Amino acid sequence: MVTPARKRHCTTLTGARQRAFSMSAATVEAIRDHTTPGDPLETARLAGSSRPNASAELIPFVPSVAADARRCARELQEAGVDLEAEVSTRATDRS
Repeated sequence: MVTPARKRHCTTLTGARQRAFSMSAATVEAIRDHTTPGDPLETARLAGSSRPNASAELIPFVPSVAADARRCARELQEAGVDLEAEVSTRATDRS
């Protein structure tokens, strides 16, 4: 006799965060003119998209969760930079 497999339900969980960072006019101008060493906005994007799996290191008793999708956007403004990050993962019930 074959027992039919139970259908598991899958839920997509998404977290998003926005933050505006203010900077001096000289710093904004240096980033815009590419006179800074490296690209600080690209560094921020890489840092934002590479750390979502560190939840176990940052929060005690929280298991590590594998991220399925990551998005990190940045936009240079007159008074600073706006950063936005979004992470998605899928959770399957165990019942």
